[in-house]
Amino acid sequence: MNFASALFCDDIRLEVGNKHTYVGCYEAQLVVPELPIVLPKFCISVELHLRDFPTEDTLIDTRIFLPGDAPGAASVASSGSLPKTSPPQADPDDPFGAQPILRVRQTFVLSPLEIKSEGAIRVRVILGEQELRAGSLQVRCEPPFVASETSSA
Repeated sequence: MNFASALFCDDIRLEVGNKHTYVGCYEAQLVVPELPIVLPKFCISVELHLRDFPTEDTLIDTRIFLPGDAPGAASVASSGSLPKTSPPQADPDDPFGAQPILRVRQTFVLSPLEIKSEGAIRVRVILGEQELRAGSLQVRCEPPFVASETSSA
């Protein structure tokens, strides 16, 4: 079974030794003080986990839908090709019987990013004929709390 996941954050840094540092990771919501809002930088790391290794060159499309986007009209789209890949031999001595998984990572840096309304930022990956839902992040507007002054008599 193939699947995809998305991690939403403020910054992604490539470190020495091919390590990635994710800064300011969001969980389920991105709470903003007002809408529309312009974020100076917003990043998404999309990772594919493929048990079905491609037997031929396969088209891969990644689409990022922002709140307010019409279905099928992504604000951000990226296309590429995943080459034919042979799976490595499974280790017969592996006591867990692990199956090989092909991992493919895509990084999106949206700088600046304007968000116009509440709703979900959704990430979809189309791999050949298969659509994978990588994840979503709910955008919610919550104005900052302002204490009111009370008078006493």
